[in-house]
Amino acid sequence: MVSLFAISLRILSIGEDCAGLGTGYKALRELIPGVVPLFASETNVQLADRLRSEGFQTVNDDVVERDASAVGRCSMYVAGFTCLPYTRMGKQKGTNDSRCVLKRGVVKYILAQSPPMFVLENVVSLWTTKKFRAVILKIIRELCSKGYYIRAGILNARHFAQGRLPQS
Repeated sequence: MVSLFAISLRILSIGEDCAGLGTGYKALRELIPGVVPLFASETNVQLADRLRSEGFQTVNDDVVERDASAVGRCSMYVAGFTCLPYTRMGKQKGTNDSRCVLKRGVVKYILAQSPPMFVLENVVSLWTTKKFRAVILKIIRELCSKGYYIRAGILNARHFAQGRLPQS
């Protein structure tokens, strides 16, 4: 027996918050040509311009203040909220760091738009350091309560995309 499964590639769209170089879109584009870059957020003006040139239909600068319900629903959501609150270089202030508010904007989008898939990425210490693990576990509990199945763990970027994607 021969079976075929097909899906229209034009129905796949991506939204990225705290997008940097737009590596989520670039990785997905490598796997699935034709994916549509729907929206992104980035505070760095040069990176925001680069995202526009990549084809993102909307580029916001403030993920926290924007109306999450007005952004649009994407097929896959990718966010890499600020990592400095959880690193030695950022003095490991965690939730006491003013930059930590970005994660609220990320969770707010997921709760408002319910994307079918999402990837949230951050530094390893958010998962491995006891005082920060509560932050990620709180996010996981909140999203699980909304019906998401969450698989969390540590991935090494060098094992993916054969080294063709820059780190932001």
